[in-house]
Amino acid sequence: MIKITLGEWLPLRSESKTGALITKVSFPINTRVAYEYIARTPADQPIVCAAISQWTSGRTRLALGGWGAAPILGMDGPEAEGIKMVSASAYSHAGDEWASAEYRQEMAGVLALRCLKRINP
Repeated sequence: MIKITLGEWLPLRSESKTGALITKVSFPINTRVAYEYIARTPADQPIVCAAISQWTSGRTRLALGGWGAAPILGMDGPEAEGIKMVSASAYSHAGDEWASAEYRQEMAGVLALRCLKRINP
């Protein structure tokens, strides 16, 4: 049995895993987690998505997806200050045929703030 973290698996997820079976997924119980996304329809891949984990210490991790080969780690720090600015900065060159970089920058900030409000009502 091989044990790998999600961060190790994500960059390799498009490679063939013939014979591999995921038997267990673990999440720390001392975190609050929220996820938001925007897609053309619920069945489509996200154009922009944001996921936030926050520990009881205040440490906050923000991952952004919907563009590129793997999600982007937008923030990993002791607090969530400046999360909208960090989100916009992460998508400054994220334009493609599905959405402009400006759209993704704006929506990434909106989704990150929405996630933050869900875990800190």
